Amino acid sequence: MLDPGGRANGRGAYVCRDATCIERAVGRHGLGRALQVSVPKTLDIELRTAAGLPDEAAATSPESRATMNDIQED
Repeated sequence: MLDPGGRANGRGAYVCRDATCIERAVGRHGLGRALQVSVPKTLDIELRTAAGLPDEAAATSPESRATMNDIQED
């Protein structure tokens, strides 16, 4: 459960709004270890959305890579 205000009861953990932090928290199981719980993989998408970051799958799609290459060449 996301709690942007930090007011929910129970244990919690802060994850910064950076793609690297989210990867470490969810992808490397850091959040699950810290809270001693099983964290669903879907939390990655929820955290990225809350942070205003693109979904990792969308960010690595061929269409977005072509767009980024076009921007860099200009």
